[in-house]
Amino acid sequence: MALIFFASLMLFFLGSSVSIFIHDEGLILTGALRVMDGEQPAADFYVLYGPAQFYILAWIFELFGPSVTAGRVYDSVLLASVVCAAYWVARDLDLRESLPIPLALIVLFLLLHRSPLYPVTPTITLLLLGCGLTIRALSAGSGASGFLPLGAVVAAFTLFRIDFGLIAIAAFGSAILVTLAMRIRAGSERLPRAAATILGVTLIAVLAFATPVGALYLSGFLEPAMHDFLAYGRRNYVEMRDLPFPSLATVLSNPVLGVAVYLPLLAILLGGVACVFTNRAGSEAERHRVSLIVLCSAMLFFYTLALVRTDVYHTLISDIPALILFFLALRHLPAKTLPWRWLGVGLRLVKGAVVVVVIFFGLADLGQRDLIYSHLGARHDNALAAATLFQVGGERAAAARYVIEITEADDRILVATGRHDKIFIGDAAFYFLVGRLPVTRWHQYDPGVQSTETVQREMIAELEANDVQTIVENPTWDLVQEPNRSALSTGVTLLDDYIDRHFRKDRQFGAITILRRRD
Repeated sequence: MALIFFASLMLFFLGSSVSIFIHDEGLILTGALRVMDGEQPAADFYVLYGPAQFYILAWIFELFGPSVTAGRVYDSVLLASVVCAAYWVARDLDLRESLPIPLALIVLFLLLHRSPLYPVTPTITLLLLGCGLTIRALSAGSGASGFLPLGAVVAAFTLFRIDFGLIAIAAFGSAILVTLAMRIRAGSERLPRAAATILGVTLIAVLAFATPVGALYLSGFLEPAMHDFLAYGRRNYVEMRDLPFPSLATVLSNPVLGVAVYLPLLAILLGGVACVFTNRAGSEAERHRVSLIVLCSAMLFFYTLALVRTDVYHTLISDIPALILFFLALRHLPAKTLPWRWLGVGLRLVKGAVVVVVIFFGLADLGQRDLIYSHLGARHDNALAAATLFQVGGERAAAARYVIEITEADDRILVATGRHDKIFIGDAAFYFLVGRLPVTRWHQYDPGVQSTETVQREMIAELEANDVQTIVENPTWDLVQEPNRSALSTGVTLLDDYIDRHFRKDRQFGAITILRRRD
């Protein structure tokens, strides 16, 4: 396990993209800076995640100094933990003969579809740990006490994303209910004992969820977070972020995307069929049936995250256990009797196709990436102190150096887009690169948020109250068009009009404009 962890850690760090991700990575980096300055997520700045990732990274920055490199090392630790958790679960399921294949695919998936510091990454480890703990507790038949470690997993889920805590309870709880119901029907479990187990697990789940939620409420996080989620997140997500499932043409042009989006559905289907055929006497069959039920339930509930925004970053939390379930299900599907023999041959062909597509096309894609290992030891003229080993890009680096030159360390700035009646994303990483805190609570740019009249009026009031002198305009993502309402203008131009009236163009760095307040 230690060897797998350190080998994975080195692979993920050296396999990092040399570029800094402006959205997810930028949001967490800048949020950690705000936490270091004494601000609180949700209470002082808009977030759609739990507070855990911000505070962990802020603590790392306190120890080692704020840098992209420190953040990437932490992110590599998270990814290495996913691989270790996957190995632990797969080893417990007696997949040792074929274990190198799903493990290699998991590593490749994580390398290909990594979004540094994305708060979902640590929850993949938690999901795998939760599956393994649930399987062990159900297999041991130790009653409610065996599920106590699972409560800690649910609590950790809640700290990274509150909604994930509820989804985890539904996923693991459903698996427990289905397993106990099947045992009662088979006569291997008595109803009073099963009822006592369900009651105990319910109590554990309530405490595991209520404890961190209560702590978040007392800390001042919960109330503003729920306000933002209900007022902006829930309403906007479907309207502004919806993406259709990939078409056949899209899958053929990007096979790895097709595997990422559709493999969990195939794995759930195969897992369900395999569960039916393991429904026979014997402790070995019982243990494998429990494993299939738990993995199917976990993936079914967490795949709901991709029903709106169907891309790899939203299916990844299901893709990792899907690779384990896929190989486990194939092992238990019938292949001996004549009617099922051709099915077995077909499924083996599907298995081979999945392996070939991911490895061949994945390695080809990875070979085109600009990876950090190829830049180690090189000197970058555009390097910034916060960027350390990673590249910023000539125009952004020049603009960042200029902002550092014309502002003081305690000055607040606004990093804006070219227009605010239509939003896709903003350059949240720029705040971190220049070491200047955002003037606004709304530094995380989301469609349907900064483009509303209410938020724009708040941002104008913040600019006035703090007498902000510098605005950085980056219109790079203004023209992004997705097949949803984020492509449409709201017609609200209050903030743009205010900026035009009170700020003048100072310097231009490619597409980036530095604005200074008019005298």
